[in-house]
Amino acid sequence: MHTEPAEQFSGPFYLCSEEDGAPVYEGEITSTAGCSQGIISAVSVCDFSSWETPGRYFVSIPGVGGSPVFSVQKEAACDHPAEEILHFFRSQRCGVATPLHGPCHQHDGSKEHPLTGGWHDAGDYLKFVVTTSFVTIEMLSAVLAKNSTETRLAASVLREARVGVEWLLKMTDGYADGRFYYQVGHPDDHRFWRLPEADRTGQEYLRTAYAGWGKNLNGLAIAVFSMAARAFVEDDPDFAACCGTRAEKLWELRDSFPDVQNTTPESFYTQSDSKDSMLLGAVQLYILTGREELLPVVDNLLKTVENYNIGWGNVGFLALITAFEAGIDRSFCTEVLQGCVENLAKVAKRSPFCRASELVWGSSAQIAADAQKILLYEECTGDRTFRSLAIAQVDYLLGANPWGVSFVVGVGCKYPRFAHSQLNDLAGLQRGAVVGGPGLRRDWEKFLSLPAGYTDVYGPYQGAEVFYDWIGDYYTNEVAIDYAVPLLAVFTLLQ
Repeated sequence: MHTEPAEQFSGPFYLCSEEDGAPVYEGEITSTAGCSQGIISAVSVCDFSSWETPGRYFVSIPGVGGSPVFSVQKEAACDHPAEEILHFFRSQRCGVATPLHGPCHQHDGSKEHPLTGGWHDAGDYLKFVVTTSFVTIEMLSAVLAKNSTETRLAASVLREARVGVEWLLKMTDGYADGRFYYQVGHPDDHRFWRLPEADRTGQEYLRTAYAGWGKNLNGLAIAVFSMAARAFVEDDPDFAACCGTRAEKLWELRDSFPDVQNTTPESFYTQSDSKDSMLLGAVQLYILTGREELLPVVDNLLKTVENYNIGWGNVGFLALITAFEAGIDRSFCTEVLQGCVENLAKVAKRSPFCRASELVWGSSAQIAADAQKILLYEECTGDRTFRSLAIAQVDYLLGANPWGVSFVVGVGCKYPRFAHSQLNDLAGLQRGAVVGGPGLRRDWEKFLSLPAGYTDVYGPYQGAEVFYDWIGDYYTNEVAIDYAVPLLAVFTLLQ
């Protein structure tokens, strides 16, 4: 990144050893793009991907200076951040002791319907079916996409996915009498800054379970249980059978629910329809059971879904990928999938950092999801045209951005130290947590303003896009399970 005009930068760059500063590799700057973000006026790309000798290095550009020191290693580059993200999920587990908190919330729900377990959703301790379902689907999808749980990372992801599956079984366990739950924890959770084990029955804070269900949640749950039935069939056939039975039961009940059940309050996680989640559920159930009567439903939903994304609010892209893998209308699926990926490439051309989507609340999740889309498309079609674009999204999240910061806590040279997370603040660095990531200043200022006297370490690099490593920033700096899981899925696919 430069503070001088873009046209001044071309020519050679040098990869230098930290030990003595001597150049070990010379290359040409492959591109330089103008940039208007704080003091940054240009961004240059120096590609030394062919250099594989382990060591610690820095990049030097004559007349400009040197970069921070970094490591090159032969081990799989995805191992370390992926294991850190799994550490985050373990620290978010509810009910049991974790590396950052003691046993907690062991009496969620009631004696008739115990709802302990799962993951705390974000920097607070609420639990939602919508985000837990999405996270579990992502984990299972990444493992099943590789068609194997033999790699160490995939096996670890599968073990963590079971945390979500088991909790969702509890949330749907009252299906016989029509009692389902979509949320545990009152919105007032945000008022109390504490460790989770501080919550005790009889104190001011009570754990509320919210009864209700919608087709949006039903489709996600059917997908979870159908995928779990396949993923666990070898290691735990009884558990797999239980999941398969639950998926079929929820499918039978699908018409008894309203279209959408949102969270309390709705502003936390709002969905407008159930088409994408019901499509994913129907396709996954078809793959599990082979029931031909599901195909007309799938075909109808396939043509009516209006958005194909990967996120808690839309799983349409995952549904398309699954339909393709099942051999359902592959020409249609290929056309839409290719269009989605080509659109990412068009957006990336407008960004000096090759970011493939515009900034939204939770941009880290969307950027990782864009990389995941490309990798899943590549796996289905064999088209590797966009592989470098997928890697560019990962690079952006790990530091190739205007602030030079990794949005994964504990990964890289610079990362958030003051994430909006009660655990990170009270129990120690929450390694592997993925924060929300940068946002547009005009959107950020609708919700927040910096406190008087705050020293912004990234001040020179703030512009129309902002990121603040401030504990009070729940827009760009809060941790969340749905922020972390797309990047975990990407690393699992890359391995």
